[in-house]
Amino acid sequence: MSGHADLRAAAGGFNGSRWSCLTAESQAGLPAHPYAGRDPRTASRRTGRTTLTTWRYQHMTTLFVVSASARLDAGGTTWRLRSLIAMGHDSSRIARAMNVRPEAIQKLVRGDTTTVSPQFRDLACQLWNAWWDKRPPETTRSERRAASAARRRAERNSWPAAAGLDEDELDEPGYRPFCGYRPATGTSIAPDFRPASSPGKAREIA
Repeated sequence: MSGHADLRAAAGGFNGSRWSCLTAESQAGLPAHPYAGRDPRTASRRTGRTTLTTWRYQHMTTLFVVSASARLDAGGTTWRLRSLIAMGHDSSRIARAMNVRPEAIQKLVRGDTTTVSPQFRDLACQLWNAWWDKRPPETTRSERRAASAARRRAERNSWPAAAGLDEDELDEPGYRPFCGYRPATGTSIAPDFRPASSPGKAREIA
């Protein structure tokens, strides 16, 4: 099967007939193939290479835009950040690490944000992997106050630390952990967070 036929099959509009170009592209929001609705035995002789090249470019551009704008369920990201709060990392500290607005993190952990961008989810996963078993620094009075407030918030809302999350189900829509808050001291102090790649548009999550 050609790459074009593969795409039609994935879009759900390919009926298996070698004569059909159908409208799978329009169903998937993609530009129509130059052979659409025409017998490919004769269409190829009347379609120039420039037309086909233009169609392929439009396809790649459209697929890139659709992929970049896709939204993901926010549940897994919400519980990851809540588990960091259970370790003492308050919303403002998380927001600074991810270079996003504190209000965005507040909305997310409250459950007011239902979807996130793939970029934001990836960044949140990076932070979670770095801090899941680490506690925040508490060398100053303000740091201790912020950490204590974060832990109280987690206890009040029954948010577990990372050990209470099931990673196999964490990103399933509607997931809820079985256990609630339990005090956790972690293994060490969380290091400064350095994302593996630039956040880019990750800050646009709502």
